[in-house]
Amino acid sequence: MHMDDEEIMSRITELIGTEHELRNQLQRGELTSEQERERLRSAEQALDQCWDLLRQRRAKREFGESPEGATARPVPEVEGYQQLSPWGRPPSPDKGGGVSQFGFAQVGSNATNEQRSIVRIARFAKGDGVAYGVVEGETGQPQTIAELHGHPFGVDPAGVRFTGDRYPLAEVRLLAPVLPSKVVAVGKNYAEHVKEMGGTELPPEPILFLKPSTSVTGPGDRIAYPVKLTDRVDYEGELAVIVGRLCRDVPKERAADVIFGYTCANDVTARDLQVKDGQWTRAKGFDTFCPLGPWMETAADPADLGITTTVNGSVKQHARTSELLWDVPSLIEYVSSVMTLLPGDVLLTGTPEGVGPLTDGDEVSVTVESVGTLTNRVVIRD
Repeated sequence: MHMDDEEIMSRITELIGTEHELRNQLQRGELTSEQERERLRSAEQALDQCWDLLRQRRAKREFGESPEGATARPVPEVEGYQQLSPWGRPPSPDKGGGVSQFGFAQVGSNATNEQRSIVRIARFAKGDGVAYGVVEGETGQPQTIAELHGHPFGVDPAGVRFTGDRYPLAEVRLLAPVLPSKVVAVGKNYAEHVKEMGGTELPPEPILFLKPSTSVTGPGDRIAYPVKLTDRVDYEGELAVIVGRLCRDVPKERAADVIFGYTCANDVTARDLQVKDGQWTRAKGFDTFCPLGPWMETAADPADLGITTTVNGSVKQHARTSELLWDVPSLIEYVSSVMTLLPGDVLLTGTPEGVGPLTDGDEVSVTVESVGTLTNRVVIRD
């Protein structure tokens, strides 16, 4: 029976509820028979099939791929948390690391540093379409982008391969590395930033807010300053985490298993509206208020990365992720306890002290050590 996207999403919602209730029953010891446990496994597999179908259709629309003949992949059992769907780099059965045919570092608790220091994946404009590619070469040297056939988030992992086409990186237009279903952001996650915002006490738990997917823009794109609605727009440089698997209730010890990679982010904020409104949706939700890029680094260690924000070449923010009040694994655990995370979702980890205003024509850059530099220019929006 053919189902359109809306019907698939309705089925997914139904299956998530069913699976969640069965999982709770299992934890309470109420699923005792093999038949009851099989019902849980069937719900998990049906959910996986629905997500697979939906992502295949979305990939077909964006990349022109045909999902015909694709098979749904079974859900591997992972101890310690509920994994709902695999993605392009599934862990091996022993949770170890490995390297795929085109160099993706397979994330796992036993992956070596060498295995986890391989790939930068960019999304770029190609003619009238969009493609993904692997960035080759060292920063500061001539770089190329090797085009990939397929989607890195697991439409068909076996089918993701090099096309053989390569382009000078300087001659392609990089796009936002992902189009997330949601951007989950964390406020006041650096002690010094809490102080500069007038806080006298550190928050007892992470402060979460959402930015709409329509706020996402890419490297080199313009940040539109809505002068008719706000008198002050601030930069906020941050490390962004790209989720690689559909998941929830992830313990921090297994956070690396659900992370695809990292990128740079600028949590652009209309500061006066943030103060005026009390809640932050309007202040942080304008179009172009979430620049991401320049690519996804799949192997950075988020424990102690330097973050630097400059405006017109002048350093405005500088800190290290080791100063985060809640580190990346803790944030994955906390956020996934609240909501289901989908492949491609983005987690903004918080900005350090030094936030400040932008004006028309300013060039703002966010650099994350081992990841890259994201640069955007500010323009007035009528």
